[in-house]
Amino acid sequence: MNRFLTTERILALAVSVLILIVLLLVLSRVRSDVALPNGGYDFHAYWYQGHTVRHGNNPYRASLEGTRPAPNLPYLDGATQPRVGTLNMSTVVTNTAPLVLLLTGLAFFSWNIAKWLWTGINFIFALCIPWLVLRFFPERAHLSLPTKLLVFLIAYAMVSTRAVLNNGQTTFLAITFTLLALLLRRRAWLIAGVLLGIALSKYSLVLPAVLYLLFEGRARNLLILGSAALVQVLGIVIISQWSGDAPLTIVQQYAALFGTLAQADTEVGVQLSRLVGAGNAAQVVLSLVVSAGLLAGLALWWRAVSNSEDAMRPLLDYAMWVVAILWTMLVFYHGGYDLIVILPVVPLLLLILTRASSMGLGRLDQTLAAFGLLVYVGIFCMPLQGFEFLTKQTGPAGVSLVERIYALGLVVLFGIIILIMTRATHWRALLQPRPASVQFAAATS
Repeated sequence: MNRFLTTERILALAVSVLILIVLLLVLSRVRSDVALPNGGYDFHAYWYQGHTVRHGNNPYRASLEGTRPAPNLPYLDGATQPRVGTLNMSTVVTNTAPLVLLLTGLAFFSWNIAKWLWTGINFIFALCIPWLVLRFFPERAHLSLPTKLLVFLIAYAMVSTRAVLNNGQTTFLAITFTLLALLLRRRAWLIAGVLLGIALSKYSLVLPAVLYLLFEGRARNLLILGSAALVQVLGIVIISQWSGDAPLTIVQQYAALFGTLAQADTEVGVQLSRLVGAGNAAQVVLSLVVSAGLLAGLALWWRAVSNSEDAMRPLLDYAMWVVAILWTMLVFYHGGYDLIVILPVVPLLLLILTRASSMGLGRLDQTLAAFGLLVYVGIFCMPLQGFEFLTKQTGPAGVSLVERIYALGLVVLFGIIILIMTRATHWRALLQPRPASVQFAAATS
């Protein structure tokens, strides 16, 4: 075989073609879905309450009281709308203050322009997320190019990717800003803190990163967390100054909105309560079991850190971060559109699957990794029409079944990662790969 047409390059080309096909399918569906009257359903609330902010009013009070923003505000695209908002669309703001202020910029455009602008921004975030996950993965140099491209393919093929684009959720923004904050934590702590502070609008998605910064044990990480908290406070103060409501009143109003939405969300989502129902003894027991799993993961992480060489610390920290991600997905409410946050599971499983012997691991570890990837792809990367056909045929019962399948998949992945962590003390640091120029010289000499 020609030395330039290696097996690895052929595989990389094949995966790249699949990525392109998946992206074209996603874009085709998103284009048709967003164009529907209810396209961008969740984004509508952000855009709608952005008008409240433009008027200098408190969006949380307006959401609680059902106050409609005054019409006839000027738009940058020159459009005029005698009535703000679309019937039968979400109008209750759920973001914390910094993100409310940030998204208010899109309220300077008419609805149709704004929702397509946000869809485009969200699509850029979607493209970046697998790249950022790999950038943060400490052993990315030991993944082959086709293996890295598989991470992109899996990310784009996830059902949640299209769900976020269709509904206009802020999930991609929160994940992108969180990953950027983690990547910048050592070089630019203040920027990292600002990014994390904005991402905290989706606090259940950001909590694992907060835990990561804490168990990494660096003093500078406390500055990042402090800056993130200040960003939240600053957002509240700005809305307070504009609206005339006291900061404490704004916090109380947001808490009231959160409580109302939390009650409404008990019967939906992909968390543990979807399997056994909310507010009963079974949910409490399962939550305690999963939380015990988190504590077990922490104990296994600490044991491995204490007994392993320093070179293994970044990978061990990453594995603990993955455990925390899966724990938060199971214990707190999350919609199916939030499932993209579990993508960091994939590089870890791929590394163990392809480099087990070099890491000092055996067939059991490879089998667990392979099974985990099978569960991941089989459940969270169904064909674009797969689960939709079921839900359309059976209505709410189908939706309930699909969400239960997602929740069960998360439980299985959580158990697999904990089992893999029991072997963490056996992990060996991988040798740094030689530069490509050296490899080429050795191959042709």
